[in-house]
Amino acid sequence: MHIRQCFRNVEGNRRAYRALVESVRKQRGPNWVRVNTSAVRSESSRAFEGPWLALQLIQQLKLDEFLNKHLPKGKEHIQWSLTSMILVIARLLDPSSELYVSQQGVWGDLHSFKGAGCGI
Repeated sequence: MHIRQCFRNVEGNRRAYRALVESVRKQRGPNWVRVNTSAVRSESSRAFEGPWLALQLIQQLKLDEFLNKHLPKGKEHIQWSLTSMILVIARLLDPSSELYVSQQGVWGDLHSFKGAGCGI
């Protein structure tokens, strides 16, 4: 069931109305389309594989458990264990100093950690 916009001529004027109609789909085979792969491009893409792979490595080495155990949670808004993990991943992806990380806004690239399950 879905709502469809319909039109009707009433006294010479075209009037629009919406009607609840039942969708009846017919069995169809696959609809193949040719794609010119040399003309396909990607815009505004994010590098997701680096942060995800780094997070997988951290989980395999159980570094996240180690950091949670040895850097206990205090009154801070963001846990020190999570901050340490972010710095480790930032160094893995782009080896540089902490000053560079804070000045160059590497944090913007780290928003893909949300999709990787890091919880930032």
